[in-house]
Amino acid sequence: MLLTSSDYRRFDELDEALPLRFGRPEDWPSLVATKLFDGEWFPVCSPAFLVLYPAVASENPKAFLDVPVLHLTTQPGAVDSWESWIGTERELDGLRFTSFLSMMVRPSRGAALPSPGRATLRSTFG
Repeated sequence: MLLTSSDYRRFDELDEALPLRFGRPEDWPSLVATKLFDGEWFPVCSPAFLVLYPAVASENPKAFLDVPVLHLTTQPGAVDSWESWIGTERELDGLRFTSFLSMMVRPSRGAALPSPGRATLRSTFG
C-alpha cells in the first residue's frame, strides 16, 4: 500500500510499507527525511471572488490577510499553509478541507492555495 499524508502523527498507526509525508525535514527531526521534489504554491480564485476582492490580484501576499481563504487541513506551521505563504503568525479564518478536490466545490467561498499540479484543474475551479 502507498499512502501519502501530511499527518505526521500516523506513522505508527498504519501498516505502511513506505510512508511518505509532505513537508520539510525539520518537521520530523526524529525520522529520516529525503527531499523528493520542490514545491511552489500560489493563490487561485474564481472570477466571481476576484470581483468581490480585487486587492488579491496584487503581488502582495498580505492582500490575503483580510479575505476569506480556503484551507487544506495541515499541521500548524506547515509549508503549504496560508500562514506560511503569507508570512504571518496570525491564524487565518476560513473553511477547512481535507482534500483539494473537496475544496473546489466551493470556489466562490474563498481563495485557495494549491501546488502547481493541483492548479491544472482550472476548468473545475473557475
